[in-house]
Amino acid sequence: MTITSTARRARTVLTVAAGAALLSASACSTSAGADGEDSAGAPSETSDQGEQQEGGQNTSDGGGAATSSEQGDGDSDEGSEQNDGVDAGDEDEATEPTEPETRLVLVTDLGPEEPGEGDLVRSPDQLAALLTGPLGGMAECYDELTLSPGATASCMGPASVDSPDPDQEWTAHSVRIPSAEDFTAGSRVAILFTTGGALTGPAEVLLEETVSLTGLGVSSTFGAEDLDSEQLAQHTLEVLTSPNAYVPVDYADWEHVSCQDGLSFATFEPVACTATTAGGDHWELEVAPGAFAGNDQGLLVGIETL
Repeated sequence: MTITSTARRARTVLTVAAGAALLSASACSTSAGADGEDSAGAPSETSDQGEQQEGGQNTSDGGGAATSSEQGDGDSDEGSEQNDGVDAGDEDEATEPTEPETRLVLVTDLGPEEPGEGDLVRSPDQLAALLTGPLGGMAECYDELTLSPGATASCMGPASVDSPDPDQEWTAHSVRIPSAEDFTAGSRVAILFTTGGALTGPAEVLLEETVSLTGLGVSSTFGAEDLDSEQLAQHTLEVLTSPNAYVPVDYADWEHVSCQDGLSFATFEPVACTATTAGGDHWELEVAPGAFAGNDQGLLVGIETL
């Protein structure tokens, strides 16, 4: 063998070896690539986890939005409950029973005066008879009534002419009414029965010794709607000029009435008015709802005589 042949074989061996090495490297590279793909799987998984984390963050954000929405819903529900509470309160307030109407019985004829000194007195039995006179049915009074300013007595009697059972609380008040001849000549005693307890607050002015009462029933539907000041003045003038009033005072030649405010039958509170006669005299009035038991609804008018 020659040196040249030997060299060629050596190169061939080297070439083969190099090729083998390249093939090995390629195989390693392929293996590494496969491993790389496997390794890439881990980042991919990490990315998925990252996406999951990001998704988790999104979910968390979404969850935050959901939480916010839920909180919003909670707030809405809470607000709804609060609104329901307010609505319930409004409903309760709306359905809260109103104060019962104060009904009246004005008794101007107390029977013969009993001889003796001091103020007149009516016994419980006499009061019961005076109360049932216009109502019928049965009544019972528990105290005697001294006919002096501010005196009261408690009774139980019929609620109306249609309800004869004595299941309505009444209070008898000693009041004054105009003289039959001329209200400027003085006044005389009478009894005003009102449903419920004794009159208090603004209504107490009707019980003063300087106020003389009269009244008139207008109609069964009168007072169903509030009266404005002009309507009240007009109807008050009708009471003063009517010969059918509880105590007629038409002899005074009334010409005009003006009132400071309107009147509602919902509360028993008088309204201040002023009456003027044809001669130019002015008289102060206290006008209250006249829910007369056993008669038409109308007005109770107090004339300040002093």
